[in-house]
Amino acid sequence: MSKYRKQMLQLMVAKKAVDAEPVLKAHQSHSAEIESQIDRICEMGEVMRKAVQVDDDQFCKIQEKLAQLEVRLLLFQAHNISESFHRVWKVRIIILSLHVLMFSVCS
Repeated sequence: MSKYRKQMLQLMVAKKAVDAEPVLKAHQSHSAEIESQIDRICEMGEVMRKAVQVDDDQFCKIQEKLAQLEVRLLLFQAHNISESFHRVWKVRIIILSLHVLMFSVCS
């Protein structure tokens, strides 16, 4: 009986080794496929990271240009206000001068 058990054990071990090999190969194949997909995902992530960096750089350049344009607009408006203010004062001085002249002529 011991001989029978020994032979059965050897048969089961041999059978398990045979049965496990296709599973092991399938597992290795599947593992390689998953690893390939992970590599592709990492590559896509790197491309997306670079695209975001380019977008951020462009956004900063656009923001800087807008700030420069806003400063130019404010300076232009301030210059126009200043010119208008000076024109108003010139007109007032002329009017005052005319009043003084008229007052002196009338007196």
